[in-house]
Amino acid sequence: MTQEAALNERAERLVRKLEEVRRLHADAPETERRAAFEQALEEELGRVSAADADKVIEEVRARLIRTARDRDQRVEQLERQVREQEATIAELRRSQGPAPERAVVAGPAPDLDAVRAALVQDLEGKPADVSALGLSPADEALYALVAGLIRFTTSYGESRTWILASLGVGAEAQADSVMIKGMQDKAKKSIAACLRGDVGAADSLREELKAYAEFLIGLHESFQHSIDAGTRSLLGELSQQELLEKHKRLVGLDYEAAWKELEGVYARLKDLSRSEIWEQHFLEPFREKMGRKG
Repeated sequence: MTQEAALNERAERLVRKLEEVRRLHADAPETERRAAFEQALEEELGRVSAADADKVIEEVRARLIRTARDRDQRVEQLERQVREQEATIAELRRSQGPAPERAVVAGPAPDLDAVRAALVQDLEGKPADVSALGLSPADEALYALVAGLIRFTTSYGESRTWILASLGVGAEAQADSVMIKGMQDKAKKSIAACLRGDVGAADSLREELKAYAEFLIGLHESFQHSIDAGTRSLLGELSQQELLEKHKRLVGLDYEAAWKELEGVYARLKDLSRSEIWEQHFLEPFREKMGRKG
């Protein structure tokens, strides 16, 4: 290999190494980046003469200048092509004139009586044939939304009635199965009345939905109340002071009897199931709070 070829090879290798250093230390502080460049130069030029090192540096500088010029020329070429494309597009738009306004053709208005009847049918658990209503795609989507909201509302009402009945709260606590079914169908009947256009049906449904919202809030508040009251009830059974008060003697206290009773209370509480703990300490304060909310 000739001396010139060796210098070119070394210059090429140094350019690649400098590019790699620049990439790896792009976000590093200036001092760290400078030190990395100096280390790369030292590794590549430390074992050659000063004269050869100057030649390598000069070749590297020339290559970097050529690369920068080529990059600038490429950018200018791309910018010129973009300007030419923009001019071509503008000329095409001028030659074609303004875009014609799209005519909006209104379809036939939906038969609202048929839509209401289909929603009532869906409310009764018999899904209607929506395609037979002749609705546009947008109106079909609106129909599906309304039908879904109705199903959610009736399902929520049924669940609310079942929860209140199972917890023994409100009017639901004293209702038999027939009455419960009537309570569960209340929202369904209100919605059906609205769809038929009955007078006052909207106000009735609005009150029903208000009760649904209050139920959800009341459920949360009642559980919070029962947790506090039930916990205090449990701690009261384990109160050493109260046990000692029960076992006062003419002189002093009967600690042995108090301790035995405390052990008995602890054993009894320990053997209670989850439902028994709920019923004995938490259910009544829950009912009390929920009853006020209802």
